Amino acid sequence: MSPAQLQSSLKVALGHHRAGRLAEAELHYRRLLVVAPRHFDVVNLAGLLAYR
Repeated sequence: MSPAQLQSSLKVALGHHRAGRLAEAELHYRRLLVVAPRHFDVVNLAGLLAYR
C-alpha cells in the first residue's frame, strides 16, 4: 500500500470513528494494522477505539 493510499484509508477510518460508526472504523483500523502495524496514527486510533 502506498503512503497516499494509507493516508486515504486512514481518513476513511477516522471519518467513521468521528461519526460514531465504530464497527466500520474498527474494520478499517484492523486492515490498516495488517499493512502498517507500526504507523503511529493507526495504532493510536485503534487503541482509542478499543479503549472506548
